[in-house]
Amino acid sequence: MIPQAKNPSTAGRTLQKFLLYLILINFVLMGLYILYMDGLGLATNMLLSALLILYNLLLCQLVCLRARRAGDGYIIYPVVGVSIALCTLILYRFIISP
Repeated sequence: MIPQAKNPSTAGRTLQKFLLYLILINFVLMGLYILYMDGLGLATNMLLSALLILYNLLLCQLVCLRARRAGDGYIIYPVVGVSIALCTLILYRFIISP
């Protein structure tokens, strides 16, 4: 038997806070990547880029599910903005300035 939440609004607020913390962690990870990307080797840079892309894809999926269910469309914009900045940065790093 699956235990039921006592107060569904409390569970929704907890999930919302967790999602906002994941978005803040995304900003911190992006900032650290920008700060240290020049000192990294090619293999490390490619690995970190792949991990950041994977994290952003999972976060975008989670945010879209949450926004669709709860009507919180405003949380999509920072995640999409960081994802576009990451793609631009990766294109600049690996294609434009080798």
